[in-house]
Amino acid sequence: MAEAEQSNIEPEGVEVIENMGEWFVRVVINGKAHVSTFEVESYARSFADGQRIRVGITRFVKRG
Repeated sequence: MAEAEQSNIEPEGVEVIENMGEWFVRVVINGKAHVSTFEVESYARSFADGQRIRVGITRFVKRG
């Protein structure tokens, strides 16, 4: 049972997503996601880089 519960937990990661002119940074730590929104891409990428360093993640998540 514990194995099934653990398989549903998202891996830790940081991703930057653009949608309709807004930039979203999604940070997953301990299976919990937090999303921050930015109007400027460079701010979003800078924030994402800081989060990646803070939690010790060595790569960004790429989707699509």
